[in-house]
Amino acid sequence: MLADIRRHGVDHIVCLGDVATFGPSPQRAVELRVESNCLCIMGNHDALLLEPKLMRAYTQAVPVIDAINWCREQLTRDSFDYFASFKPTAELPLGLGSMLLYHGSPRSNVEDILATTPSEQLDTLFEERQAPVMAGGHAQRDMAICLHLQTDSMAPSRLPVLQRLTSKRCAPFV
Repeated sequence: MLADIRRHGVDHIVCLGDVATFGPSPQRAVELRVESNCLCIMGNHDALLLEPKLMRAYTQAVPVIDAINWCREQLTRDSFDYFASFKPTAELPLGLGSMLLYHGSPRSNVEDILATTPSEQLDTLFEERQAPVMAGGHAQRDMAICLHLQTDSMAPSRLPVLQRLTSKRCAPFV
């Protein structure tokens, strides 16, 4: 996949968190992100790897605890240093603004934003954050939530700008 990304001349690779706890090779997952100079956002599982004491507040599920502990044992000190460099949010410059990147929500890596999240709750979760494009992880689902779409009729060639005024949901991607 990384060879394909390089072949297409992708400008930026972004990981929205949970780098090393969802696969059989946690150390290799970290190495691939380091090799690709990937911008990484702090996911809740990344935080759990760094701070084991957070685990009990997050879950009591023994299989989840065991899996994260196993992953922790597979990682090198350099991997933990890499995790410590992750930010809770980031902004990636785009031509007409920036893309807001986060894991769960802009305010917490454990909050869920789903296609079914009520509009009023979106206002709380986004905390007045605005960006033409926002991308989040955590939910493990491909989906889009459209926030009030406004276009400038005087400039038809301009890309639409998303403004967080009212929430109108799009159908989840299929």
